[in-house]
Amino acid sequence: MHDDTDPVRKSFARARRNELGKRFYAVLLDASDEIAQRFAHTDIERQVQLFEHGVLMLVQFSRGDAVGKMAIERLGRLHSRAELDIDPDFYTPWLSCLVHVLAEVDPEFDDELRDQWIETLRPGLQHMIGMY
Repeated sequence: MHDDTDPVRKSFARARRNELGKRFYAVLLDASDEIAQRFAHTDIERQVQLFEHGVLMLVQFSRGDAVGKMAIERLGRLHSRAELDIDPDFYTPWLSCLVHVLAEVDPEFDDELRDQWIETLRPGLQHMIGMY
């Protein structure tokens, strides 16, 4: 269910209007040579779309949404060692870069909202890590 009062959803909408995905990948790829190498042959414009959809699904997963659960199951399998082999150690810099960029692109971002974002994303990320 979509909740127009959800501060994380509202933050996500503001951030997307300010090119969240493009800025996220600029910061993420600059954060680690190993991560940058993994994206060397990636269509970043398409990846931005997938990233934004994935973030929305992580939010929905944390809110108990069935579509969010199915999507995170699919993403967990895709990122597991059997497919893309995304090491669980990459999730920490991923989240750090996301929070950093949210602070840049969401004019209403503050410490309380940062904590809400982390609390919201943690269940889905932990679920994906568990599927590794």
